[in-house]
Amino acid sequence: RRLDQLGIGLAGLCAIHCLLTLVVVSMLGLGEHFLMDENIHRIGLMLALGVAAVAIGWGMLRHGRMLPFTV
Repeated sequence: RRLDQLGIGLAGLCAIHCLLTLVVVSMLGLGEHFLMDENIHRIGLMLALGVAAVAIGWGMLRHGRMLPFTV
């Protein structure tokens, strides 16, 4: 449950980041140097992949079903 909540939180942060980037860059022309930084996207992707891998692996061990892992 906590991993699901963490995944939802990461998805929410990603959505806020994307919307904020569009609004700030398009309306003000500011913020591109830190909102569009590649490191933000790399770190976010690594966090999301790590949470997903642990959650799917944990679920597979707990429920004994391979289908979510294979999908």
